[in-house]
Amino acid sequence: MLPGSSRPRHPTGFAWVRLSSENRGNLRATMARARHTQLRGLDELLRAKEGDAGCKAGAEIMDAYVELELAREDPARAYPGTAIHLESCPGCRADHDGLLEAARRFAEVRPY
Repeated sequence: MLPGSSRPRHPTGFAWVRLSSENRGNLRATMARARHTQLRGLDELLRAKEGDAGCKAGAEIMDAYVELELAREDPARAYPGTAIHLESCPGCRADHDGLLEAARRFAEVRPY
């Protein structure tokens, strides 16, 4: 306890609070819902969709995929597995978006 305080304190400095049985039940239910939501999100991330080409296959053709987009063609027709993968993989989607943005910004720059 802190001097002048009647409540014990957690080592972090927060006061311990006693919860009624009703509040403990509400807290448990809230925490269970949060865990379920996290697991569902993880499951969505890790579940491969049918036809998904995977990270490695997509990385190997990402430049060609972006070039088709810049030419206003549909890259999903040429690379359907990569299109499916980009919908479900945030890492590859970020790589794709970065490459596409760089290609648009520096389209006028010519190599030496």
